Formats: sequence, structure tokens, C-alpha cells
Amino acid sequence: MQVTVTDMGLAREARARRQAALLSTHACLLLCLTMNIAGPLKQSPLIQASFEALLRQVTDLLKAAGLPVLHQECLTPHTGPEAYLVVSAPALHLKRLAVQLEDRDRLGRLMDLDVLEPSGNKLSRGDLQLPQRSCLICGQPGRACAAGRVHSAEALYEEACRIMRHSLLEQGIAQIANVAVKALLWELSASPKPGLVDRHNNGAHQDMNFFTFLDSATALQPYFARAARLGASRGMNADAFFALRAEGMLAEGEMLRATRGVNTHKGAIFTLGILCAAAGHLLVGDQPFSKEALSSAAISLTADSLIKERKNLQVPKTYGERRMQHGLSGARAEAAAGFPSVMETGFMALDRAFKNSDDADKACLEALYAIMQVTEDTVLLRRAEERGCQNELASLLESLKSDNRPSPEQLDARFNALGLSPGGSADLLAASLFVLNLLKLQLPPLGVLIESTSLQQQVE
Repeated sequence: MQVTVTDMGLAREARARRQAALLSTHACLLLCLTMNIAGPLKQSPLIQASFEALLRQVTDLLKAAGLPVLHQECLTPHTGPEAYLVVSAPALHLKRLAVQLEDRDRLGRLMDLDVLEPSGNKLSRGDLQLPQRSCLICGQPGRACAAGRVHSAEALYEEACRIMRHSLLEQGIAQIANVAVKALLWELSASPKPGLVDRHNNGAHQDMNFFTFLDSATALQPYFARAARLGASRGMNADAFFALRAEGMLAEGEMLRATRGVNTHKGAIFTLGILCAAAGHLLVGDQPFSKEALSSAAISLTADSLIKERKNLQVPKTYGERRMQHGLSGARAEAAAGFPSVMETGFMALDRAFKNSDDADKACLEALYAIMQVTEDTVLLRRAEERGCQNELASLLESLKSDNRPSPEQLDARFNALGLSPGGSADLLAASLFVLNLLKLQLPPLGVLIESTSLQQQVE
């Protein structure tokens, strides 16, 4: 709904009345947040989502600064969203924090954070001996550009939309990457896992420990962001998969540098890389995030590439690839099927466990055991074949189905003694944790927020 000059005049009057009422009631500083959007359109899903992101920054900063918010309210009129926060703070200190947010990035340039004293006096940048804000387009003093009408309202509006799209996209990509790292850290920390590195011991491994995995997981965060950005810009197809594979190879190099040559997360680079790309693709789409949507995107990304790989597979190099020649599953086939072990088993086990308890160790172990029962873990099978303990492994896996299964400590001790490590299942546990926590974020797909078709230009 477009607004008129009269609409904006009435909105300013209503805002002044509300400000006066809040200052009279609370006798504290008032922080007022509005959006600085040129043109006749002041409210839209894109503007509202950007406003909410900025409001989160405001409340986070006030909390971190130890400044109590005594009252908060938000309004969403067609003349633009508004937020009022009554804050107990020294006036100049609060104004300085407000300016820091306004100048923090390009999105901050689109918000006005007014600080009003109980008397109604509005503090200015001049009170802090700071220069006025610059123009959104050319960087010159904003007041001069506005007074001379150097830029049209249409140009300013388009630039504001570009900033909002880009900022929300980058925030979403960063959140996806953070969730991926969190999934690796939760999988690592769950204890005691059978034969795997955790807080209790190094499992069946001699060349790595808990801290090796910490170094590896944190080193992979830039890769997960690149994977999400690739999915957002390239779509879900074979060409995107091979581009992602190149990114994965680079990530393996980053991992090996961080771990001094130890392979900690090669499987997770493949699995979580695909899921991050799928999440990035959904981020710029027009459907809400769901495990079904993630599964479908993973299938589109990997299915054709898997067929091409199997046709061109001349000399199998890995244990999983050798088994693929006989029609058996591996990490690639799991991905091409949409990660059924994640979506139908690991995710559901985690969801059930967390609904009954906050015990993260127990929830992760239940999910891991469930995954081990349904997936063909080529890492585990290779180790069993090398050690000639296939029968012992089969017995241990069967015991997981029993109501009287061994305790986690007993399972861990037995797997460690046999030198068995379900690394593939651990990767799928991390993937399950990724999906669970990604859905909790409730990221808004940008395709729902905007009608523009220029998203690809924003991410490349």
C-alpha cells in the first residue's frame, strides 16, 4: 500500500504523541526505531523482515551493554514499522550505541535510531561531535543530496531493496554455516560414542583426539558458508554439484592444515556440504524450510551426478566406491536418495528424545544407534574387514536392537577393543543435528519476501 505526504505527516504526529506518552509514563530515555526508506512504499514483507533483523541487533546490543529495557512495543502501520524501547541508561552513552548500530553496515544505514530524553529533547550526532550520515547512493553528506534531490526516490528505493536483499541473504548464509559447525561440535561432544572420538576418550583412533576435531570443525565454517552461497546462486543440478565438489576439495585442504594432516571430517565435508547447499537454495526460494524440502533439494543436486560418476568410474579408489560397483550404498547413494537415514531415522530419533528430555548425550546416542541399524556404514565395514571381525560387528549391531542392549560404556569399550569406528554413522548424526537445528531457526525464504528476480546477482 503506497503512502501519501498526508499519510506520513499523520504518522509523524502519531509517533510524537506516542513518544510523549511513553516519556511521561516512564521518565527514562526512549529509543525509537524506524526505517529510512525513500518513496511511497514504506511497508512490505522485505521491509518488515529487515526491520525485525535490525530490532534484534538493538535488543542484543542493549542486553550485552547491561542496559535494562523497561518497556518495549512494536507497531506495523502501512507508513512503516516502528519500535519503542524505554531504556535506563546515560543519554550520551545510549546515543553513541545507537550511532554505532546505524554505522555498523549497509543495512544499518536504513534505520533511524532516535534517542529522546525525558524532556522530549532528541539527541543528535552533533551532541557527540560526529558528522552527519552519508547518502545511501553516492556517499556524500545525506542532507545535501536530499535537499538538492540529487537522486530520485525510485533510485533510493531500489538501492534500499538491494541492501535489504543482500543483507538478509548474507545473514541467512552465516546462520546456515553456524548450524553446520554446531552440528559437528554436538556430534563430537556426545559421549560415550562407540569407537568414536568424544569427551571421554579417543575411541578406536590413535591419530586424533577431541581437540583435533575442534580445530577441524572450526576451520570448516568458511566452507559451509561457500556451500550455502553456491546453492543460492547456482541451484540444484549436476553442474552445481561438481562446483561444490571443487569447494569440498579445497575444504579438505583447509581441514588437513588445521589438523596437521589428520582426516577428521572428510565424510562430513561431503554430507554437510550438500545440505548447506540445499539450505542456501531454499533460502532464496519461495517455500518454507522443511526436511522434505531439504531432501528433495539434495536429490536434485546429487542424483544426476551420481549416475555420471558411476558410469565414469574406472578404478574405484575408496571402499565405498568399490561397494558401489556391486549396487550397494555409500555416502553418495545416501545423498542421492535424499538422506533417508537422516530425515527418516536420525532426525526423528533426535526429535523424540529431545521432547522427552534435555539430555543431549542421550538424545545423540539414541540417534546414532538408530542410524547404525539402518545405514551401510562403509567406514565401519572397512575397518571390520581389515581386522577380520565382521561377525563380532554383526553381533554388536544386532545388540543395538535389543531391549537389554549393552550400556553406552560397554559398547564404547567393545568397539574400541576391536578397533571399530562408525565414522559414516557419525557423519549422518551430524547431518541429523544440522537439520534439526536448521528447522528451529525458521529462516524466512527470501522468495517469499520479494518479487525481484535479481537474487542471483546479489550472491555472485
